[in-house]
Amino acid sequence: MVISEYITKQGYFKLNKKALSRSELIFTVAFSLFMLSTLYETTAWGVWSDAVQDKVLILTKLMRYGCYFLCIVKLLIDSYYERTRLLLFGIAIGILVIGYFGSHNTTLVLYSTMFLAVEDVASELIIKTALACQSAIFVFTVGLSQLGIIEDRIWEANIRPRHFAGFSWVTTSAILFLFMAFEYIYLKKGKLSIAEYAAGIGLSYWLYKLSDARMAFLVAIVVFTFFFLFGKLIERGRLTNAWRGFFIMVPFILATVAIGFQYIYDPDNALLAKLNGFLTGRLKWGRAGIDEYGLKLFGNKIEWVGYDADWERGMKYNYVDSSYLQIALEYGIIVLAVILLLYALLIFTSIKNQKYYLCWLALIILVFCVTEPRLVKLAYNPFLLLAVTESSKYFLNRFGQKNRGTDNEETEIVNS
Repeated sequence: MVISEYITKQGYFKLNKKALSRSELIFTVAFSLFMLSTLYETTAWGVWSDAVQDKVLILTKLMRYGCYFLCIVKLLIDSYYERTRLLLFGIAIGILVIGYFGSHNTTLVLYSTMFLAVEDVASELIIKTALACQSAIFVFTVGLSQLGIIEDRIWEANIRPRHFAGFSWVTTSAILFLFMAFEYIYLKKGKLSIAEYAAGIGLSYWLYKLSDARMAFLVAIVVFTFFFLFGKLIERGRLTNAWRGFFIMVPFILATVAIGFQYIYDPDNALLAKLNGFLTGRLKWGRAGIDEYGLKLFGNKIEWVGYDADWERGMKYNYVDSSYLQIALEYGIIVLAVILLLYALLIFTSIKNQKYYLCWLALIILVFCVTEPRLVKLAYNPFLLLAVTESSKYFLNRFGQKNRGTDNEETEIVNS
């Protein structure tokens, strides 16, 4: 604790001109370990032997467990949790544990340590940490691949050339940049200058030419243009407040539409067949997933196999791109409902806290995830954590600051 207190007193980590509290510093370190280790595993650096790579992957796994351990340490240090809040979080974690028994996947159960630990951390700090880690991996990976230091593989070079840009899949660079753009827009409070708009569009186009990630490029154009033109109008909040009830229902509407279209998909239906072609086969593979695994309350144990499948070992493609259906198939309908409730809570509290740009970003992410599996992938999309921080801010503003004397005292001491 002496080291963390020294660092915060010296001001090496600052947010809004205030040194981080000990709790914030612990979470920042934990979240950085998670982000860097998880994002590294999306790369394909290949600059060392397989034996060394295996050891590196063990290290990245240990880094993630270090993140979960630090989150538990933070929870033990913080002593201000109210019984009601603990009960609500306990119920949510209990549901995730139930989902584990269906999927046998510990990911969301381990993620729950971060959701518990993030409660008193500033939303801006979470997004800044995520953007810093993503930027480091992105610049290093794409830069070295273009310099020829690490391999830049090309998918279907003679048909539809698509560069991996140092990552393990062709669309990773474009999608990672898109979420970095979301985070940058959040930190700019939804307002972009002409230079920022031009730079965003230019980088998006360059990545599109590299990866041919059409959906990510289309969303990037819409997002940059939308916030550039309407950022100041969004700040007023009139439209957002007027449509608040509908916006809160958007997660559930999109989940119903996304799963529904895949459920009713029929290749003999001309309209659905054309839509399936536009979505590059996503309806077809979604329907195949429903046929094979079924929609269950508690999910299934599934090993997702994409285009990197080892065909010689008999592996077959079964990947479902839609976040909503993928979560429903693997973790179950109940876990999906909890995640949708978290997004609804994020939309509600962002409006109540007058962060209207955050509401619109959440809506855009929800729409994007109809065809992309990033709804709960925190290494790409840290915004789900803000459902906890923004709701905490809202309830504190409304009901007052009860049982938080320990935290206030600690912050005062660390920042003195």
